[in-house]
Amino acid sequence: MNFDSVQLVKCLVRNSSGQTSNRLIEKNNFDLWQYLVTTKHHITIVESSLCLWVSDPEFSAKRDIFERSGIVEQANRILLMTYDDHGNFNNTSRYVLKADTAEVEAILLSHVPDTQRDNQQFSHEVETGQIVTRRDLGQARRQESSQGQTSK
Repeated sequence: MNFDSVQLVKCLVRNSSGQTSNRLIEKNNFDLWQYLVTTKHHITIVESSLCLWVSDPEFSAKRDIFERSGIVEQANRILLMTYDDHGNFNNTSRYVLKADTAEVEAILLSHVPDTQRDNQQFSHEVETGQIVTRRDLGQARRQESSQGQTSK
């Protein structure tokens, strides 16, 4: 797995109070996430787009290509690792637009148990990057579906 870039789905969501916000979900986890937020949390996905998160060093090395490929926005990857005295580890990564980084980071850190916090049994890091948004997810799925039907 290349950690310099990750395929994501960028979603504009609306909660039951009518408030909207953006979510960046790893493409491999999107279908499960979509099911959970729509059925358990009653969140509506207003729109979704395929995008690629790219670390800043990788983006700088290929800036010309990425800037021609789609809409570019600053986004960060938050990495949180917790561990305990029994050798158990948990790694969590979240992708967020730059403007949402501090809020999401605080939420993630609030979930670290007090004993692990008191014993400094966690680490976290924010890795800066960019997302390159290519196209609407519904459009991409329709296109993939029609290509599959024409190739039969």
